[in-house]
Amino acid sequence: MPTYQNTGSVELNVGTYRFSPGEIKAVNEYLVNLPSGLVKTLDTPYIGNPVLYSADVSNNTPVAVPVGLQEYTIKMYCKTAASVLFNSTNNTPAKVMYAGEIWVKSFKTRAVDSIIVSSGEVYISIETQP
Repeated sequence: MPTYQNTGSVELNVGTYRFSPGEIKAVNEYLVNLPSGLVKTLDTPYIGNPVLYSADVSNNTPVAVPVGLQEYTIKMYCKTAASVLFNSTNNTPAKVMYAGEIWVKSFKTRAVDSIIVSSGEVYISIETQP
């Protein structure tokens, strides 16, 4: 599984693969006749860090989901009993979590812009999906 990078400023299509400008992608085959701007960077897969945000969050602290992110996973581990709101403090009722609860939700389209811990303490991570 070699890795390729689009070093150009336009989207490139090679076979069944699409490369956005700057994108690094591992593919299942060696690509031939590379268009200008597409460079093989490794003979092995590129495995980037999927974690975009990771922190303990407490009372009334908003966490923004990075702009432009479409496919992502939100993971929450509740350290103390907590109430969590999504997108707005007006978006009630809150998700009530008990101490020790784990909540994992994957999104295929952008659904959450922010996470607000209105009470308690929650460990939150936001990760890209492979």
